[in-house]
Amino acid sequence: MTRFFLTAAVAVTLSATSSLAATRLNDGGFHVINGPSDTLEVTSDTDVQVTGRANISTPATSDVRTYEGISINGGSLTVDGGRITGQSTTSSNSTGEEGIYGFRSEVTVTDGVIVGGSGTRGGADAMRLFQSTASISGGRFSGGDTVGSYGGDALSLLGGTTSITGGMFFAGSGNTVDGDALVVGLDAQLSISGGSFSATRGGSHALRTSGSSVLNLTGGSFYGAFDIKGTSIVNVFGTDLLYENDRLTGFLTNGNRISVSVDLANSAQLNLNPSLPAVPLPAGLPLMLAGLGSLAALRRRAKG
Repeated sequence: MTRFFLTAAVAVTLSATSSLAATRLNDGGFHVINGPSDTLEVTSDTDVQVTGRANISTPATSDVRTYEGISINGGSLTVDGGRITGQSTTSSNSTGEEGIYGFRSEVTVTDGVIVGGSGTRGGADAMRLFQSTASISGGRFSGGDTVGSYGGDALSLLGGTTSITGGMFFAGSGNTVDGDALVVGLDAQLSISGGSFSATRGGSHALRTSGSSVLNLTGGSFYGAFDIKGTSIVNVFGTDLLYENDRLTGFLTNGNRISVSVDLANSAQLNLNPSLPAVPLPAGLPLMLAGLGSLAALRRRAKG
């Protein structure tokens, strides 16, 4: 996909819409977005903060070329407010773009609205991160809706490490298949202690895992089914937890009630209140203990 960029030479505050389709920030500086802005591409070690007055978007197009709201590769992004929207397209058999797309980056979200774009074939994820580190304590994430085949996911985590303590996540709707509220794949490591995760209809999930991902669940509110596949591991902590007849019920550590249907693959794991693995003894400790026992026996004999 061909793109045209405006390259910043110093740290700047973007407060007006430029004439280009995407603005590249790659100077290693710190940038604050606090007003209307076209889509952004962040590279290198550049840091970007999105604040309450920001509105990052590109108008819908009939072109096959579309843009994420923010695309970040190797930098850091903090979203404290504002609205970030992936581009939508009316081009034939096309999909929208993510609100935020990150690769090997650091992302923090405390507030704001993040929306995936729509297309004639499918909607896009509100936020999709590859091998990134993320902390989410607030904000509203909405997968892209579409009249086409499939809706977008609210949050897709492919690898990396993420902590979710808050926020609202809404799956996008599609004509054939709806999106999911939370998708976790590859070797992602995720902890959830808060937040609200909402599926749309029967074919959508509040949580879908795959690959060798590991999820530790101590809180949150889930409105929709769990789909646990691959060799993924989901550890659930709380009280009165019970998994039977393909349904998980009980109370999470934070006191929230959970009652969701679960589709569990044979090679995946759903563990209720798993204990930490025992710390193995040093390899030479048994021999040392045996030696001390022999010395004690010899002393007793000598005294006798």
